Amino acid sequence: MDWCKRNYRILKHIYRHPEITEGDIRTKFGDDDTGWLLIQMVQEKYIGGENADGSLLMLDKVPYQTGFDTKYASLAKGDAVVEESRKQAWKWILPTALASASLLWNILNSIFR
Repeated sequence: MDWCKRNYRILKHIYRHPEITEGDIRTKFGDDDTGWLLIQMVQEKYIGGENADGSLLMLDKVPYQTGFDTKYASLAKGDAVVEESRKQAWKWILPTALASASLLWNILNSIFR
């Protein structure tokens, strides 16, 4: 799966909002190719889908039975992508924050001497 910024944002949004409907996702992220992206994420088992009648999304059957009331939730594979990205962010956030605090301390020290 190609994890461009938009695709990752959609996965992260589903991760944060379990059982979000396809209509809500399309409203937030646009309607251009969101439906196909959701189908691809289900096929690759990043997210799971449930139709309004309670049946699970079966993407090996054509035509695909999705609609604006289809609910999606992140599966273990999708959770791992989001959580790994968060771990990677901390690797540069903490050193940057410490360097910034040190710089601010040195600037204030030099001003008030």
